Amino acid sequence: MERFFNGDTAITNARPRGFQLLGDFMTLAYTQDPDPTFVIARTNSDGYSATSSTYESVVFNAGDSSKKKDLLGITVTTEPMPAAGQIILGYKTDAQTSFTAIFTDTTDNQISFSAITGLPKDYKEIQFQILSTGNAVPTGFSFREKITGKRIYG
Repeated sequence: MERFFNGDTAITNARPRGFQLLGDFMTLAYTQDPDPTFVIARTNSDGYSATSSTYESVVFNAGDSSKKKDLLGITVTTEPMPAAGQIILGYKTDAQTSFTAIFTDTTDNQISFSAITGLPKDYKEIQFQILSTGNAVPTGFSFREKITGKRIYG
């Protein structure tokens, strides 16, 4: 699910029994082990500003993990950024275990933000992470990379 029902805190021991999605609101019926009593929770837009969202992409390799690449540019698109909105874009390459920030965008009313400097070079695989807070809603991202190295046998 994109958002927790209880802010950034997960409901523990929950067994979902049914849900309904209506627009941007989710209603969930669940039980909490070992209690068989049904509980109903509903997301609400008031809580979104206090919660954060994390998106992690698949690992990209431009079709071949044996070739080296350079990231040339990347853009994150959003709904118009609210006053308290923030988008942080990060990446990790190859065997890295943590994400490194590329940029933080807090520009009010903006619908896209791009970076062309400070980008990773000489990697074989890359993965992206988009963190959003303050009601910022990412809608997509795009990037361009250049293959810079070949296999040792051509």
